[in-house]
Amino acid sequence: DTLAREYFRDYEAGLDPHIPENYFKNDDVNETPCLCWSSSAALFFSNWVNYAVYQETPFDWRKLEDDAAAFGYL
Repeated sequence: DTLAREYFRDYEAGLDPHIPENYFKNDDVNETPCLCWSSSAALFFSNWVNYAVYQETPFDWRKLEDDAAAFGYL
């Protein structure tokens, strides 16, 4: 769910939720949420994948070359 859906779900249930800070334009729930964070989120995710998968994956180049020779490519 989005923050908006969660907010309205809780609001309709009578839970008196706090408006998500800086989520709605001018903190007005009648406005459309600002999606100005999406490029930052994509960059964060791609950097995390680069670090967690590519930088921290242990491998031995010699083994890759041996496997490639066995399969005929690389």
